[in-house]
Amino acid sequence: MAELSQLLRQYGPPPAPSLPQATPPAFPSLPQATPPAFPSLPQATPPAFPSLPQATPPAFPSLPQATPPAFPSLPQATPPAFPSLPQATPPAFPSFPSLHQLNRPDTVRAGLGRLFQPYKKTKKDLAQPWGHRFYCCASTVQTQIPTVEETSSLQAAGLGTKQVVFPDVKCTSGQYIAVLEDVFPPLKLAGGFKITRSCRSRDLIDIPMPAGGYTVSFLKNNSNLNKAVAYIVPMQHNLTLKEVENADDVGHLYPQEMCCRCNSAVPLHLLQSHLQNCNSSIGTMGTDSSRTTIQQQSTWSMRICLLQNH
Repeated sequence: MAELSQLLRQYGPPPAPSLPQATPPAFPSLPQATPPAFPSLPQATPPAFPSLPQATPPAFPSLPQATPPAFPSLPQATPPAFPSLPQATPPAFPSFPSLHQLNRPDTVRAGLGRLFQPYKKTKKDLAQPWGHRFYCCASTVQTQIPTVEETSSLQAAGLGTKQVVFPDVKCTSGQYIAVLEDVFPPLKLAGGFKITRSCRSRDLIDIPMPAGGYTVSFLKNNSNLNKAVAYIVPMQHNLTLKEVENADDVGHLYPQEMCCRCNSAVPLHLLQSHLQNCNSSIGTMGTDSSRTTIQQQSTWSMRICLLQNH
């Protein structure tokens, strides 16, 4: 088998045997068919119609032309002749020299220009006050909203919650600090302070301080404070909770009332404790004086009794 495949590769396949060519059969020739001869038909001639006479239109009689009636000519109307009026001549006014020809300043025109000058709308830089609610804390480590007890002690010390009104929104950082120190006098000893705000968990969140310090414009527009209470927390020193006893220390921040005993101005929220101290001293003095008066009256009554007996 291997030898057969080698021989096929060398000599190729064997030649196929040649077959004899097939010759077609000879068919007999058929005669050609001739068509039948049809007889020729005579041509049909159209019938001859008689000619009709031409119709002539009837002759209508001519009508006489109508002539328009002749109207009599009217005489032309002539307009009446009006007498000619003499032409009126305008009066001759004396000529005055113009203002530019006068050798003096144009004061009249300048005055009219000042009176009738166009109105200019000038926007004045008016002050825009801004008020907000502040709460001043006393501790430097205040991280939560103070309780009610802490608030009462802070209020007695001039701290706590107050409504602060700034005179102008465009005030500087120094003016902002001065207004807060005026409202909260103990804040001057804090050594700086920061502003915080509360959240839902009662924790205080710091409001980042800008490079130029807190300003009213920053707290109003850029601090996201909105209407929340601004909590002031001291940074270096804790604030003392000593009650304010002298009205001069707080100025106009607290309502004052004159003590009728010692004639001194006392803050209204401390008037009750002040009156207790004044009443104790006056009560002792009143007791001693009343005892002296009673003794004097008893001595005079004994003398009168002795005189009546004699």
